[in-house]
Amino acid sequence: MSREEEVEETGWAAYRLMADVEAIRNDALTKEVVDEHAGNCWADANKSVMMYMIRGSGKLNVVLSHPDEFDTSTWTRVQYLTELRKCYADVDPRALRLINLSNGPITNWPVHQVAKLPAWTSQSGRFVLIGDAAHAMAFYLSMGVSLAIEDARALATALELRSSSQDTTMLATAMHLFEKVRKPRAERIRDASLHAGAMLHLLPGSERDLRDESARRDGAVLESRRGDALLDWTSYGITDKVIRGDCYGYDVDAEMRRQAQEDGILLP
Repeated sequence: MSREEEVEETGWAAYRLMADVEAIRNDALTKEVVDEHAGNCWADANKSVMMYMIRGSGKLNVVLSHPDEFDTSTWTRVQYLTELRKCYADVDPRALRLINLSNGPITNWPVHQVAKLPAWTSQSGRFVLIGDAAHAMAFYLSMGVSLAIEDARALATALELRSSSQDTTMLATAMHLFEKVRKPRAERIRDASLHAGAMLHLLPGSERDLRDESARRDGAVLESRRGDALLDWTSYGITDKVIRGDCYGYDVDAEMRRQAQEDGILLP
């Protein structure tokens, strides 16, 4: 496949900037953002501001999502600041203050995802794609690293199967077991991440009101729970207990063993 076939635009992009935690803490308006030592997210129609501390809690990383409508490749810092102040002034007064407190470079990153590939493994099993090479996705469920760790664990289990057998065809069997378990899981989370982005950036109205009520009650709102939890519910991803469980409570070892048993493969 060509690169153009492998990479898909999601329609979203994200500005990224950083600010010194000390400066934020010394500002009465923004002090609570860092005093809580927690991530924060402010959402509005077609835009959001996510933030969390990095570098030993010395910097606040700020990610500002927006529709992917601008070519910012030639923008200066002044141009970035002008657009950010215009776009995010109505999200929350603290968002505007954080933009003004930022130092260092401001960047804009289109949010792309890897297309659903026909296969991750070669027929022989000697080549396999994992992590972002196989399933890079939007960040609205914060699942990129988690899925890579799941991949690594599943791959280790598959390789244990190969090393325990003298059968030269077992490598292909092991890698195809890996793909059979991991590919549907990653593709489901990929689609769920885009749904989470859509839920985060809803326009004002009854659907957004339902999302907000669901967030206040950790997802315990029956009206929001229609269809598939990850792909259909009117909840924003990790603010819903059931969706968090689907994302972070997944047992990759159990899935590998279940699929192996179904396929008549004896794992060590």
